[in-house]
Amino acid sequence: MNQPKTIPPELRNAMTRARPPLSLAIEPGTIDDYRSLAHTHYAKAEPALRALVLRAVDARRGSLAGVLVVSFPTLNGAWRKHAWPELFAANDRKLAARRVNTLVRRISRVIVDPRYRGCGVGRRLVRAYLDNPLTDLTEAVASMGALCPVFERAQMRRVHTPTPARDETLRRALDERAITPERLLRASAPRLLGRDPSLGEHLLRWANASRATRKLTAGSPANIAPIAAAALLAPKAVFVCGTTRGGPDDRKHARRR
Repeated sequence: MNQPKTIPPELRNAMTRARPPLSLAIEPGTIDDYRSLAHTHYAKAEPALRALVLRAVDARRGSLAGVLVVSFPTLNGAWRKHAWPELFAANDRKLAARRVNTLVRRISRVIVDPRYRGCGVGRRLVRAYLDNPLTDLTEAVASMGALCPVFERAQMRRVHTPTPARDETLRRALDERAITPERLLRASAPRLLGRDPSLGEHLLRWANASRATRKLTAGSPANIAPIAAAALLAPKAVFVCGTTRGGPDDRKHARRR
């Protein structure tokens, strides 16, 4: 039996030497920085109503390592009354809308170049924004948030909210038909809809129940099926940070950069 050759000390040192810490520069970015990495993100549509872009640059190589986009939030958000009950628990939609526009901004994208994943780039981008936010309150709503802990690692807190009623209704309809959400993701979805047209009606009602998906009702239920299935399989996770100082007088809490 051949004896293993001895590894030269210099090669052993090179193999076991710890990778030097990544030196990042976090700085203002542009929408072009976002677009250069957008193809690596699961959400393909551009964030609307952008308020700020930050980018992380590898200080040694000068290459773009990641990008963070902050946007104005949607007016509707059932989680806000759980996150900040002193501001959003009251049933006053006009007041709530004014407070959302004044007090809240949303981290709408965090994208890390695949070459830099696992190096803490996303966490550092989020933390850099939270250290100097546009407003006192920050939220992030992520379909993959339960699987990727970047927001919690940046010291945001997760808000546990009830399952949306439309998701519960659709899941019951699938259970009655012994159909799993996974089957709606597959190419077999049109066949399922062909055998049971009432399933298509349930999908249309699901899409119509939210402004975010209402436009899908103009198309085929087969196009709604994978989107609805993804919502059931990977429910959105909500993360928040911040409190208002000195009470809910929203005129005082918008910040300037």
